[in-house]
Amino acid sequence: MKKVFTGKTAFMIYSVLAAIALWAFAVYNQNPDSTKTIRNITAFYANTDALERANLVAIIQDRNPTIELRLKGRRLSLAKLDNKNISASITVPDMLPGTYDVPIDILLPIGDVTITDKNPYTVRVIVEPLKRIELPVEITKSGGGKDGDVFIKASVVPEKIEIWGPESIINRIASLQLAVNLDSLPNETQNEYTYKIIDQNGDEISDNPNIRTSASAVSILHTKYNTKNIGISVDYGNSKLPDGYTITEVNIKPEVVLLGSADDSINAVASVKTAPIDISEITESTKITVPLAIPNGIANVHDISAVEVSFTVGQVIEKPFVVRNISITNKRDDLNYTLMMDETFTVNISGTEDLLLNPNIAARIDAAGVEPGLRNIRVEFTTPKGVSVVGSHTVNMVVTSKQE
Repeated sequence: MKKVFTGKTAFMIYSVLAAIALWAFAVYNQNPDSTKTIRNITAFYANTDALERANLVAIIQDRNPTIELRLKGRRLSLAKLDNKNISASITVPDMLPGTYDVPIDILLPIGDVTITDKNPYTVRVIVEPLKRIELPVEITKSGGGKDGDVFIKASVVPEKIEIWGPESIINRIASLQLAVNLDSLPNETQNEYTYKIIDQNGDEISDNPNIRTSASAVSILHTKYNTKNIGISVDYGNSKLPDGYTITEVNIKPEVVLLGSADDSINAVASVKTAPIDISEITESTKITVPLAIPNGIANVHDISAVEVSFTVGQVIEKPFVVRNISITNKRDDLNYTLMMDETFTVNISGTEDLLLNPNIAARIDAAGVEPGLRNIRVEFTTPKGVSVVGSHTVNMVVTSKQE
């Protein structure tokens, strides 16, 4: 046993142990001071929740600001530090709107290391009132959906998105937009899509770190419809114009609406009415906007919910009209027909003044079934729209045989 520690082998062992002892002495007892630069340390905003509770928000210039540190300390201590275990925070000093140069607070996990340099030392932070808005997601459609054939109707879930952030940035937002190619929609009826936030200049600002939203994506629900252009008619309900007034013209814009159904029920729809309009107090030409009464189960393809109805209203007057010619229809070839009237055969006609200026009125007698003799026959009148003959009128007519 004693020989083990006295020969060449023992010398080698002693040498190794001595080297280890010297290394340990140098490292642990003579640990020299050193410096180290650590880059890309991510700083975070520390009191954002407190600001928000005060209805304030800090404008973030960079979503993940980074800093660089120059450190001094024992070499072993510096070796333990990197950009993952150093904490850097930005804390707004006051709960008031304004511009602040905020120092970046550094927390080192080791106490015997000091910071000799920091870049940057401060971060400029602008604090503004917090503003919230709610906007619908607007779908810009392309492909498919030809009028009069098949239309794919797409809707958004949720319909509106809540957006909040610094007032100056939220005020720039104009719309939320989502472009959908109807031809490329998958067979599934619901799929998620990411919308774009568009500012007032038409630029996308979706990646602005100061904008927060209640949902970053929406679902698109789509249904295929058989479509048909349907004419629109005005529903007056039980109302009518005051006595002495009449509607001479009605214009509806648009005149038709594109409706559809997922089945063939659209084929049974002949027309669509407006909601009832009360005309009982209208005494002059007017224009109103009135909702459409779309039948249940029918889709309004272009979402035209109302139409513009223009009424031309005039006051009804009466004036005399001389009937100068009365035609006779359905005459028999073996009979003669002679009207017992002169040029003063006059009737009263009614209508608005402009319609009665030069009315095109035709008078006729139907001789079907009239036998020979002196007959008192009713005169029938054809008048322009808005013009009528007051009362009923007859003339005497002598019917004789041509053989007499």
